[in-house]
Amino acid sequence: MSAPPLVIDLDGTLLRSDILIESGFTFIKENPTRLLAPFRWLLNGKASLKSQLAESTKLDVTVLPYDQEVIELVRQERAGGRQIILATASHEIYANQIAEHLGLFDQVFATNDSTNLSKQNKRDLLVEKFGEKGFDYAGNSHDDLPAWSAARKAYLVNPEAGVVSKAGEIADVEHIVYSRPRQIKAWIKALRIHQWVKNLLLFVPLFASHQIGDINLLMNGAMAFLFFGLCASSVYLLNDLLDLEDDRHHSSKRNRPLASGALPLKSGLLLFPALLLTAFVGAWFVLPWKFTVALFVYY
Repeated sequence: MSAPPLVIDLDGTLLRSDILIESGFTFIKENPTRLLAPFRWLLNGKASLKSQLAESTKLDVTVLPYDQEVIELVRQERAGGRQIILATASHEIYANQIAEHLGLFDQVFATNDSTNLSKQNKRDLLVEKFGEKGFDYAGNSHDDLPAWSAARKAYLVNPEAGVVSKAGEIADVEHIVYSRPRQIKAWIKALRIHQWVKNLLLFVPLFASHQIGDINLLMNGAMAFLFFGLCASSVYLLNDLLDLEDDRHHSSKRNRPLASGALPLKSGLLLFPALLLTAFVGAWFVLPWKFTVALFVYY
């Protein structure tokens, strides 16, 4: 008896990235005067947002950070005669381009102009096409739990926190892939912590005025050093999110944590405003207001 189809999720599974975030930042970079347009599109639902972005923004799918362990798994299963399906919440324009580029899929299911193929929608479509327990499914996130619940076997790829235990409760977990590099080293690199050294210039006035022994001034200097560093790291993350595709075409920048997929784009999307807010709120409440103005000019 032949094995049932193997269904592969895209974002976070086959791809160490997120097409919605990629296309969103690419659109903003190319159309800075239309910054609010994606928010207006979202009012009509995620399917509308993804459709508008896909029609407005081109992505070079040849340089996206594909997970080589997943690709190898797909190739092995395909070589054994198994049917391989790509099922993704990303828009069908991008999904079809990726499928054509890789040449590994027999069929593609994706978000279209009217349906966001995520969570229960994806589960219902797969059951309609292959039947309950009539397919195996590879995914990574909490959004994949409905699909796993209807699958014969579950494959987990770099699962999000809490996914392993929840998937184990509702599905027969066949295999877990851990292919992302260590997160701590990647974050240190992404935040450019080594660049904080330049902010030691803040202490030069204390040395020049022979006030380095003043504890209050020294503490203010330390706080200023911290807030400048947080602000700078926020800018680095935002810059990396806006330059994903450009970085991937560069011989060395393609190894940056966000561009290479070493870090999830969702984490960068959440962290860059958090760092910026911490820097400015901290500066406003802890240091003289003139420092906040200087920090704003620096930003």
